[in-house]
Parts: sequence; C-alpha cells; structure tokens
Amino acid sequence: MPDKKEPIRSIRNLLTRAPQAGVFKDDPQSLPRRRARALSSTSPHQHSIWPRRRLTRDQMQSLFVIKLPLELRQACYIAALRDGAGTCHIYPADGRFAHVGCVQYGMQNHSSCWSVLKKFRDGVGTTLGGFSPDAKYWASYRNGQYVQSTSASCTGLCFNLLLTCRRIYIEAISLLYSSNMLSFQKGRALTLFVETILPQRFDAITCLSFNWTLDSLASNWALRYNSPAGGAGETVAWPNLCHRMSQMTHLRHLECTLAVWEPYSYIPRKRSFGPEQELDYLKPLSAIQQPCEFSVVLKWPEIPGSLLTEHHFPFKILRLDDTYLV
Repeated sequence: MPDKKEPIRSIRNLLTRAPQAGVFKDDPQSLPRRRARALSSTSPHQHSIWPRRRLTRDQMQSLFVIKLPLELRQACYIAALRDGAGTCHIYPADGRFAHVGCVQYGMQNHSSCWSVLKKFRDGVGTTLGGFSPDAKYWASYRNGQYVQSTSASCTGLCFNLLLTCRRIYIEAISLLYSSNMLSFQKGRALTLFVETILPQRFDAITCLSFNWTLDSLASNWALRYNSPAGGAGETVAWPNLCHRMSQMTHLRHLECTLAVWEPYSYIPRKRSFGPEQELDYLKPLSAIQQPCEFSVVLKWPEIPGSLLTEHHFPFKILRLDDTYLV
C-alpha cells in the first residue's frame, strides 16, 4: 500500500528548497555578494594534517613548471583550452552553463547550431566539464569529435587541465576566456553569465557574440526575459549590459544581433517601435569604444524616417533578414 504522506513530504521539500538565481529551474547560481574566504590559508603550519591549514605550494617539483618558461606554458594552455578558430556556444542547462563548439567563427549562420542545441535543454547537453551527446541528434564520432549533420560540432575542450593544480589554474583560467569566441543565443543567457562568473573573468573576454530581443511593451508586461527575473528588471537589463561591456578593457571583437518583439506588429496603428525607439535602442552601445571590430545586425526592416543616419556610431550597422541569422 503506498504511503499517503509521500506527496505531502514532496511538496514540503519543494517549498523549503533553496531558491535558484532566477525564475527558471536551470538558472546557474549568481555570485555571492560577500567573499566567503581566501583560497590560500596564511597559517604557518605547512605540514598540518588539517587541509584548511595547508599552504599552497608552487609545484616546483613539476618538470612542466621548472623546465618550461611562462610563455611556453601559456602556449600549451591555449592549445588545450582554445576551440580552434570557431565559436563556443554557451547556454544555461541544469543549474550550470553548458557549451558546444562550432567550426564557424562569429555569430552569423548559426541558426542550424541553435536548432540542434535546443534539443539539449533538459540537461542532455554538455557542462563545462564534459560532453554527453545524444546519438539521435549527432551523426557520428570522428577524430575525437561528435559531428552533427550541420556545422555544429563538439571539439572537446580540455577543462580537466584547470583541475590539475592551483598554479596551472591561476595561470590558465584567464586564457580560457581570452582565447575563445563566446556566443550567446539569448540576452538572458548573457545576463546570467555576467552575474555568475567573477568580474575579472568577464573582463578577460576578447571576442563576444550575442543576440538580444527587445520587448516593445516591457514597461507594461515583460514577455521576453533578458534579465534573471524579468518584470521591472527588463527595462534596465539592456543599459546595464552595455555599461558592463564598456568596462571590458580587453574586448577586441564584438558582434551583436538586435531584434524587436511587437505583439501588435500586424496592426499599423498599434506599433510602438518607431524611429525614436530605434535610436534609443542603439544609443547605449555607443559607450563601447574599445573593440577593433564592432558590428551590429538589425533584424527588422528599415523604418521610414529613421534617425540612425544622423548619428555617428562606433560600430557598423548591418541589416539581414531573419532567415540568415539565428
């Protein structure tokens, strides 16, 4: 006979469970506001049996550290952590961030990649520690890579290298972000990524690509989530992200695709996205001055009376139809 108290116990556990970083169950946890404690202990007891009192050593017994200078060690780190000349697609899945490598560089022509990645949404895909593809969606395994019928493929970044010792982690962790093109399909994924990793890690990114969809009715009811919780945070998510990207001193390559969601676009009198709204949409990007290559793709037709030609922007404006991009 089944226990009648089991459903009550399950509901109680559900209500008392620790909340996630957002309104979705697969959101990665945000960084704590206060630092818990230092990684290395300052205790002088080097040979203490207590792990908390041990000092971090320089790994001078390792031939890799003794024989190779820092420049050659960094070259080895980049060879292990870099995704070739392609793009690393990142998306949240099962409480952490997942990634998949792509053989194409940049943000364009990735619609087939994201259509495949949508089938990995329920924790089937890769985490930052490995990859477990489903043979139903991937064609074959060739040369250490899972190759799909489209352009997407997993290149198997060697993240275990960062777990070997603390010295290698300190020397190589920044190269993970600086040597890869990071791609985000949705603005909310990028917002969660900014709140999840350390600020110095995000500042180390040199190549960034993302898509952003603006809800024209966000002030009334946010249907498109670009912020962790939506609602009131939706109206400030875009300016806050642009301000954060303007502080990335190492950013050299930036590509973003901007879109607009209008629920009444089929009714001309109900359209709320006009020339003024278009200009306000692109103005926050003007604060980003450091990229050498900066392009913005607009996924809407040219608006009559557009004000974009009257302003000078530090980026190149492109217009492509929806069938070409994500």
